[in-house]
Amino acid sequence: MSYKNIKLMAAASVIALSAPLSAGAAEMIFYNDFENGLGANESIVIDPGESASGIDTRWAKCAFSLCGKAETWGSGPDSSGTYQDVRNFDVHDQSTNPYAGGNGDAGNSMKHNPNMSGQVLGHVFANYDAHEDNYYQIDNISLSSSMEDFQLMFEFDSWIRSDSPDGFAVAISSNGGSSWSLLDPTANSDMQYANIGTIGDSSLNALTGQPTSSGSTIRGFDGFDNYGNMIDMAGTAMFDIANTYAGSTISLRFAFASGESSQAEGINIDGVKVTGVCISGSGPDCDDPPSGGDIPEPGSLALAMLGVAAAYRTRKRKNA
Repeated sequence: MSYKNIKLMAAASVIALSAPLSAGAAEMIFYNDFENGLGANESIVIDPGESASGIDTRWAKCAFSLCGKAETWGSGPDSSGTYQDVRNFDVHDQSTNPYAGGNGDAGNSMKHNPNMSGQVLGHVFANYDAHEDNYYQIDNISLSSSMEDFQLMFEFDSWIRSDSPDGFAVAISSNGGSSWSLLDPTANSDMQYANIGTIGDSSLNALTGQPTSSGSTIRGFDGFDNYGNMIDMAGTAMFDIANTYAGSTISLRFAFASGESSQAEGINIDGVKVTGVCISGSGPDCDDPPSGGDIPEPGSLALAMLGVAAAYRTRKRKNA
């Protein structure tokens, strides 16, 4: 090997190893497929009680075979007594979904996501109710300052009415839930938002940080585009989380709210995950490589290469 080649190797080492180390692959920050229910930092808030008249409208006449889950007998708005419908968000088996396997109208495969199986989160069998407000929330998600390119992904299937308005949306908070911001899907996400109505009695905006003044647009997902055309009702939802959240602890809220209707399946989600890409170090927290172990620091390795070059040059002079 010539001195010139060794010198070039040393120079290349200084350039290459002085650059930031990057794992390049997405690291898992959060994951839940709901097979074991909810984790310690997860919760379901069921129907805060929003309705046109300001009362809880969770009472509905519902036979056991239609509700699909044990009901509680109560007085409800109907003085003759009704079953309490418990078709709010819940963790349940996908097989209890009426459209599971594409068994909806004419076996429409758009109503079923083949990537979803076992336990899922969302509406349990049959229909959601009018004036329903539900959300699934994940708190205390720590985003490392040594990461970037944060992404939220999950599988979904749905059947939501487009004329109520009824809809689903995801929001993010970095102040412990004191305020929320709507999180928009990426361009390549199967789930896309549309303008699904204006403020009336639906509280989707209040749950997701959107404007709540009368007449404000409600933006979210209902399976239809802004022109009333049916779009993807099942698939993989993808959301980018801004790099400005690096070093923050965030919460994510998956919210559903309905107006007057109660005639559709609703939405179910599965395989919720948050990922990030290390910009230095490796591993779940992007830990820096050890400075005195098997992996030398970039500066030390570069100096070692220069030392080899110097030794070679000295030897060459002695032999001249």
